[in-house]
Amino acid sequence: MENESEREMKKQIEELVHLEDKLRETQQEMVELQQTRRRNWTEVQRLQFDQVQSDFNIKIFVMEFLLIGQVSIILRYNSGPQTKALIKLKISKAKLYEAKVGVVEMQKRWDRKGSGTRIQAQLKKQMNKKMKHLKNKWNSYNHRAIDYNTTFNPQVELPTPTLDDVKSFDMDEPFWNIGLLNHPNEPWAVDAKTKKGIQAYLIVERCDKELCQIAQEARQAIKWAIINFLNLENIQKEMEMSK
Repeated sequence: MENESEREMKKQIEELVHLEDKLRETQQEMVELQQTRRRNWTEVQRLQFDQVQSDFNIKIFVMEFLLIGQVSIILRYNSGPQTKALIKLKISKAKLYEAKVGVVEMQKRWDRKGSGTRIQAQLKKQMNKKMKHLKNKWNSYNHRAIDYNTTFNPQVELPTPTLDDVKSFDMDEPFWNIGLLNHPNEPWAVDAKTKKGIQAYLIVERCDKELCQIAQEARQAIKWAIINFLNLENIQKEMEMSK
């Protein structure tokens, strides 16, 4: 059973994982911006790019500063580097799993028949967003797994599937089992019913978010309909008065 010090250490490492991921994603966005073709840009576009580039540099500096502070906090604990690396990997894999659930559930919605063109366009936009999120979380896990295998040379290496592999995996794929990363007696790592419950919880959570989004879109549609109805009513009155 974890003591207070171990729980606090895991909390601090989770914060560190989040910061490392954000830094890596921001640096990647910076690279993509720098690779963008700028030959035909106007002066205004160049100024806008310079401003965005400056903003990214500030974000990277701030995140690097926060990372230094977070690492100094974690170093207060006595756990070895391999233990901390495994905790990071567990967090990264859990986030990758959650991102995969999001893609699977969105695909189910997209596969339903009867959706109009407007709905299909919205679903495509949401799917692209979820696929980008999945790629980011795969990058995070893959980077840490390769680094772990290289640094610690474990007897059984951690799997490092490609992004295409992860996209094709079913939710019961053995890859999702984190037995290599955790104590075998913990049910959320090995127990099928517990894992199924976690997946169900994530689905419910995502459904709640999507229902909130649908409700917001419905309110906007009703508001639009009321405004247009009033406009049409005014036009009708003006036409009757002009007769």
